Amino acid sequence: MQSSERLLYLAHASLPIFRQRIILANSVIKAGLEKMQRPYISMSFGKDSTVMTHLLLQAIPDAPVIYVNCGEFDEWPDTPRVRDEFLRRVHCNFHEIVAPSIFDLYITAGYVLTDYETGSKAARQMWRIYDDSLGKAITTRAKELGCDGGFLGLRAAESINRTRLFNWKENPYYAESRKMWTCCPLEKWTARDVWAYITKNDLPYNDLYDRLPCGREKARNGTMMWMGFIGNDRSSTIKQFYPDIWNRFICQFPEIAREL
Repeated sequence: MQSSERLLYLAHASLPIFRQRIILANSVIKAGLEKMQRPYISMSFGKDSTVMTHLLLQAIPDAPVIYVNCGEFDEWPDTPRVRDEFLRRVHCNFHEIVAPSIFDLYITAGYVLTDYETGSKAARQMWRIYDDSLGKAITTRAKELGCDGGFLGLRAAESINRTRLFNWKENPYYAESRKMWTCCPLEKWTARDVWAYITKNDLPYNDLYDRLPCGREKARNGTMMWMGFIGNDRSSTIKQFYPDIWNRFICQFPEIAREL
């Protein structure tokens, strides 16, 4: 992070609006804890979940922190460093689990997955399969641990779909399909609030946020080789900074390489 950015976020962290965000997040956490007897924390080591987890552990230090590792084509290369640094600084009841990789879906469906943004029905169906596998892995471990709900680092400002979700559901809300409560303490936060918290508390973050051309306030970690990534900022960043991973990927799927 450049010194000018750091000064910007430290200045933001000193504003009344930022203090109000902290108060609001803590009030949502309190509301969630009134619904849940044994909650878990969903952690991806992206910027939002890192901030949420740091906040939550001050209120519920023994809550299970569940991280799903899907492998090198899903997880950004810097994630292990962020994970280890966070766990070195912050004591928590950490659980790392595995789930199917998006690489497995590419093997099954091939290039069709890259049609996600154009509205391909097949691509969206495969994405749902992938997304459901992640949710199932977390829910299964959470229930094994006796949890009846979880905290997620979702923000309404991230996307139109997230905005619609929070307009439709209360926070916290009960997910009938999973038979569990869901609570999102950062619902009303902006990306600037998140970075102000990270800077103020000197929390580790993934180097992809320094590298994506869209800028750290728009960048999202997510799945590295996610559907629809071909030809945009993400694929350019992967090719530039992680060429070994990119080359291994396109060697398996030459039809993708031919489209570039």
